[in-house]
Amino acid sequence: MNIVDFYLPHAHCVLNDQRVIIPDLVGNALTVMAYFLAGAALVQGVFRFRRLLLWSERLMFLHAAGFIVTCGCTHALQMWNWWHTDYQLAAWINVANGVISLSFSILLIRYFYHRLKD
Repeated sequence: MNIVDFYLPHAHCVLNDQRVIIPDLVGNALTVMAYFLAGAALVQGVFRFRRLLLWSERLMFLHAAGFIVTCGCTHALQMWNWWHTDYQLAAWINVANGVISLSFSILLIRYFYHRLKD
């Protein structure tokens, strides 16, 4: 038996209280939709205006899209984990989110440093 089999879903912890679960689901669902739409808009913008953007700007916008979409994935997994126990998957999505967030932050800082330097 795996140790993961002993974990319980979040709904069990709040005794399936719909007054707790429903507002959390609604908030997370709206956040997921907003993040996925924003990420899609950034990717579409990069490909639609690729001739107007520098390579570094395209890379920065694509990193921003990745950052935003992985943030949305963390919220989607929060909803999923109300009834399932995929906490290890949620942890790895958080790691991916952290890596993409940090690389995006570094790109953003470097971009503005070089833009302001000129």
